[in-house]
Amino acid sequence: MTAPKSAGQIKPLWSTGGFHNPECGIVDHRVGQIYLSCMASDSSVAAAGRGYISRLSLSGEVLEKQWIGGLKVPCGITVRESRLFVVDCDRLLVFDTRSARQVAEYPAPGAVFLDGMAVDETGDNVFVSDIAGNAIWKLEGNEWGCWLSSPLLDFPDGMIAEPHRLVVGTHGIWKGVRQFRPGATPDHKGHLIAIDYESKEITDIGAGSPIAHHDGLTTDGADGYITSDFVYNCLIHVTNSGAVTPLLRFDAMDDNLAPAVRTEYCELAAEHGRSGGPADIRYDAKTGLLLVPFVDAGKLSAFSYVR
Repeated sequence: MTAPKSAGQIKPLWSTGGFHNPECGIVDHRVGQIYLSCMASDSSVAAAGRGYISRLSLSGEVLEKQWIGGLKVPCGITVRESRLFVVDCDRLLVFDTRSARQVAEYPAPGAVFLDGMAVDETGDNVFVSDIAGNAIWKLEGNEWGCWLSSPLLDFPDGMIAEPHRLVVGTHGIWKGVRQFRPGATPDHKGHLIAIDYESKEITDIGAGSPIAHHDGLTTDGADGYITSDFVYNCLIHVTNSGAVTPLLRFDAMDDNLAPAVRTEYCELAAEHGRSGGPADIRYDAKTGLLLVPFVDAGKLSAFSYVR
C-alpha cells in the first residue's frame, strides 16, 4: 500500500460514509473541522436544492450532515479565514462559516459546468474551472468573469494557484464526454499545464505527455503535486518538472477503504457520466491529512501523507 519513497509515504487513517455523491473535502484550521461538498446528484445534472455541505471532525466524525443545504451541485470548495467559497454548477457562492449564511453569489452566464477551484495565498483571486466549457473564470475583488477560454485547456478541473502561475490538471475527457468529444475513450488522458497570470500563455509541465484523467489536484506539501484519476481509480504524484510516480491504486486495496472499481466499470462510468474513483482530493500540510472523496461510494477517506 505504500508508495515509492521518492513520492512520499501514504497510509489509510479513517473512512466515513453515508454521504450523497461527495466531491471535495477541505480543512478549516480556524475551527479544526472538515467541510465536505456533496453533489447529491450526478454532476452532469443540476438537481436544484439537493446539494449540501457537511461538517466533520478531523477524525472523521460527522458533526452536521447538512450544515449548508439547498445547493444545486456543489463541487470545488475552499476556505479563507471565515469565507467559504463554493462552486455550484453555474455560479460561485460565498458563505460566512461563522453563521453558515450566504453572503455573495456570482452567476456565470454562458458557463457549461463549473467544477474545480483554486484561491491564491492572498485570498483575493479565486479561479474556477468550467470543465465542460474549456474555460476558467476568475473573481478578483468584486470583478467576476471568464478569465480564459481555450481548447488547449482540454477540459480543466483541479487547479493550484501558485505565486506566478495557475497549475491546472486537465481531464482529457469529461464525465459527459460523448457530447463534447465524440468517440473519446478512457485512453484520452489529460495533461498537467501551467498558465502564466500576465500573458495567459499555456505551457506543459514536463514533456507534455498525457498523465491522468485529472479530477482533484493538490500540492504535496513541498514542490510537487498529487492528482486523482477518477477513471483508473488511483492517486499519482507529479514533480514540478513533470516526473510521474503512482501513489496508490484503490482497486488493489483489501481493506474496503475505497470501491473496487475495475477498468471495465470505469469505461462504463465514463460513458454514462458517473465517476467511480477518487474525486477532488486535498492535502492539508498542517494536519498531514490527504482527503479523498469517492462520489459513487458516498464516502470520504483520510490518509496520512508524508513527503
